[in-house]
Amino acid sequence: MKKKLLDTIKEKPLLADGAMGTQLMLAGLTPSCCGEEWNLIHPEKVLAIQKRYADAGSDCLLTNTFGANRIMLNRYDNADKAVEINQSGVEIARHAFGSREGYVIGDICSYGALTEAHSDFTPSQVREAFNEQAKALID
Repeated sequence: MKKKLLDTIKEKPLLADGAMGTQLMLAGLTPSCCGEEWNLIHPEKVLAIQKRYADAGSDCLLTNTFGANRIMLNRYDNADKAVEINQSGVEIARHAFGSREGYVIGDICSYGALTEAHSDFTPSQVREAFNEQAKALID
């Protein structure tokens, strides 16, 4: 059984991957497209990026899910795919390690707005979106 991440950190420093967005752009992502959707429509390109990081010695890979909460995904008409995009991001990162041990870390960002008086979203809606994303990553 693989050691828990917190136990491993106590024993040695770990190397993590680099920027995903920049690498997606180098692979052809245009500014008007959703990079997280690439987990579904271009999984081979996301895997190639993740694999390069793993092959370079990364012990930890962040999933390609930075903006994959339903609020952010709604900007690209992908809100209904939040769970699928997050779970695919985890599977791609796991696959990138091949037979080598490594840690997959779910990447979650803000939702790109303020709440209530300055936005269309209540704190409850934001919490629900993040809970959905976190559950999808964990599952």
